[in-house]
Amino acid sequence: MSSTPAAKRVLVAGLGRFIAADHAAQFGSAQANRASIMANLEKARQHGFEPSAVELNPNDPATSLKELRELLVGTHFDGFTIGFGIRGKKEFTELFEDVVNLSRELSPKTKLGFSVAPDAVFETLLRMFPEMGEKEE
Repeated sequence: MSSTPAAKRVLVAGLGRFIAADHAAQFGSAQANRASIMANLEKARQHGFEPSAVELNPNDPATSLKELRELLVGTHFDGFTIGFGIRGKKEFTELFEDVVNLSRELSPKTKLGFSVAPDAVFETLLRMFPEMGEKEE
């Protein structure tokens, strides 16, 4: 008898609408990135994930970290994925470190994942939770 894995609540953090802060953005326009992320989140929902997203503004890290803190304190997440836009640019390294450290402080048992591109969010979630990919399409 096959059993369905329990839903996984996941938080996905990235530049989102703040992608303009990265003048050398590798993955296209903010609109294209958002569409790609939304498609990946929908695919994740179809596979039993319960995704939430947080957009981090590297030009206002204090506000971004406050919003992230509120999410991590108010909700249990099984997984937390950080996008390449935050971790792949040297100017954003301090924000990336603060995001990782805050997540470890407030939610130490939450699995961490690191997405390589906006269209790789679902792939990242499956690396973190391979049992969620077993659903038939």
